[in-house]
Amino acid sequence: FDWVYKVPANWSATKDDNGQVIYALPDTVTQVRENALLGCGNITAFSVGAANANYIESYGVLFTKNGSRLVAYPLAANGTQYIVPRNVTQIGHRAFSGAIRLTSVETSETNLALVGEFAFEGCVNLSYIGFPPTLTEIGTGAFSGCLSLANLSLPESIKNVADSAFAASGLKEIYVPRSGIVSSDAFFGIDTLIYNEVDSVVVSPPIFTATIATTATTTPTQTTDTSAPDTTETEVSFTDDTTTNTVAPDNTAVITDAFADGDLTGNGTTDITDVLYFRRYLSGWEEYTVTLEHADINGDKIVDLRDYIILKRLIAT
Repeated sequence: FDWVYKVPANWSATKDDNGQVIYALPDTVTQVRENALLGCGNITAFSVGAANANYIESYGVLFTKNGSRLVAYPLAANGTQYIVPRNVTQIGHRAFSGAIRLTSVETSETNLALVGEFAFEGCVNLSYIGFPPTLTEIGTGAFSGCLSLANLSLPESIKNVADSAFAASGLKEIYVPRSGIVSSDAFFGIDTLIYNEVDSVVVSPPIFTATIATTATTTPTQTTDTSAPDTTETEVSFTDDTTTNTVAPDNTAVITDAFADGDLTGNGTTDITDVLYFRRYLSGWEEYTVTLEHADINGDKIVDLRDYIILKRLIAT
């Protein structure tokens, strides 16, 4: 199956009740080749039948069957923030290219190793991307034209940053480990850039500090105890400057002294259903709405990806 620059005629396009365009990948498709979806800016979601042996979709995003490679993000999706699934190791060629609505992408909880060529090219409103400590390669032109991407830290695992990786982007400052090999043309077209070559890199500013204590108290500590807690005797608290979120010994989530209760579904408890609800809200599902009272976990008066990550880790503990 071979096509370039357009979705083939035998793909089935339908509109849902909200008028969104959903493209159904035929079961017979064995390969979606590079540039096949280039310029398909009207797609709001992909749909893949269970009989397709090579591809799947999750929340409208197209992946290889085992979920390890993110193939294509629908450019007309309503969401401005996207959390890459945990089992993704590669972001494919032009997977997000032209996704102008996106403002933030989180990959820090994945085992991502490769950001493919031109993967985020032209994502002009992308101002944040979080990387995991497994990233080894950033391909040619991967973040070229990302005008809102001003500050970035690359993880110590990075081995290669290719030509034009950040060309004509909005980068003003970047931290790069000395062990990485960065092309001399990686930042082509950037007039002024503060380039920090360091021995140790903090990948992203911490959203919160994790501490383990026998009582749940707000603490200014900036260290993390990584020893496994005895959940029959201790509590795990996630703290930032102003709030403490607590997981009780029975693994029932309790949020104390917080700005939001985390009960997005309104069922009286904070559990995995609230995490799923939050994810769908961030993905732009119009029928999912939230309020500051329930969703502003970190108390910054904004409901965004940071609140989701705090709630998700709280529930998962």
